[in-house]
Amino acid sequence: MANLKSIDAAFRQAVESKAMPGIVAVAATDKGVVYEGAFGKRELGKDAPMTLDTVVWIASMTKAVTATAAMQLVERGKLDLERPASETVPALASAKVLEGFDAAGKPRLRPAVRARISSDASTGRLTKAQLSSRRAAQRHSSAAKSTTTRRSITQGYDKFVRLGCLQGFDGDG
Repeated sequence: MANLKSIDAAFRQAVESKAMPGIVAVAATDKGVVYEGAFGKRELGKDAPMTLDTVVWIASMTKAVTATAAMQLVERGKLDLERPASETVPALASAKVLEGFDAAGKPRLRPAVRARISSDASTGRLTKAQLSSRRAAQRHSSAAKSTTTRRSITQGYDKFVRLGCLQGFDGDG
């Protein structure tokens, strides 16, 4: 495990080599902060140093931060991923999915349907029984009757096959 001096050295080297213009890093456990450091400049071409309270734009990293926070809430028993999201955020009950646009340029919307895919915890792959039950549910689901949804399910299934998630599945359902 890296010690704090090696972490500082790595961050400092990244800034000095211009691989990163500036870095603010904080690591914590449930017991408190175990590391914090700031390196580089707040703005390129200016002298103000990066500090622990520097506000930065994290762009597409919001997904990673949100996923981490959600998993922490799951660990603490404060969030159940099997519970409908609309029970936590009521506005999600009326969410719509854009399917495309009609000839007049108006959006074509449909109700959002949550796909439930789980896997065998030991292999990370979908089991034959799981696929069979999902296929049966899809056949009887009103959402699965739409061409768009069937196409999405097929494309998702094909993607799982390409990624090797269905290794050993004979396809007989």
